[in-house]
Amino acid sequence: MHEIKGTIQQLDCMIEAGQKDEALFQLVRVLKRYDEIEWIDGTSFSLK
Repeated sequence: MHEIKGTIQQLDCMIEAGQKDEALFQLVRVLKRYDEIEWIDGTSFSLK
């Protein structure tokens, strides 16, 4: 994400998984460990 930061306005990501909801929740839990991520809402974020 740091490599493309500033080169595009927005990046959308689709999750292809058997249990999509749980996969999304797990991804959010992992991403919340990073201080350089600023959360906009429950599933949207930007890099600081």
